[in-house]
Amino acid sequence: AIRCQARARAAFAVRRFRTTKSAIIKVQALVRGIAARARFKDRRRVVAAELIQSHVRMCRARSELRRSKAAALAFQCAWRCKMARRELRRRRAETKEAGALMKAKSQLEKRLELERTKAELERRRMVDAEAKQRKEAAGMVAKMEAMEAAMEAANLKAAKEAASRAEEQAAARRVEASQAEAARAEELRAVEAAAAAAAAAAL
Repeated sequence: AIRCQARARAAFAVRRFRTTKSAIIKVQALVRGIAARARFKDRRRVVAAELIQSHVRMCRARSELRRSKAAALAFQCAWRCKMARRELRRRRAETKEAGALMKAKSQLEKRLELERTKAELERRRMVDAEAKQRKEAAGMVAKMEAMEAAMEAANLKAAKEAASRAEEQAAARRVEASQAEAARAEELRAVEAAAAAAAAAAL
């Protein structure tokens, strides 16, 4: 009877160990899945942040380039105006006749007016381009924010689904554990009954 009880307890212990091991493996797999999803979520956030940062750097570089071009254009316009005024003074000094002086003055004034017109047109073009760039940047930021919101919603939904699955699995494991416990209790009662019957027969 003692040997039978020992064998029964050993069998119950082995079965309990196997059940516990299986449950631990399932829990470990669930934890690894949650960790993998968390790493994937972090990676998507890093990629989105890098994309936003690259776009911001691009906008800054374009803005710096436009400012440099505007400064170079202003310097060139000032230099041409200076050279035109110098040419005008030289021609005034060289020319004594009123007709030649008026003609040279008219030509130089036309050149000055043309340069001013070119500078104004270029300035307007730069202003329009900068406004367009700001609009595009605002649209891109809005798209990025919408994409990030969608990613957050998807991640939240995935987390809820994972939690629901984990709860369902835990409930199923509890049911299986209760059923296994009932089966073990039934087997133990059967073994004890057999042992008692064997002891009675021995007497």
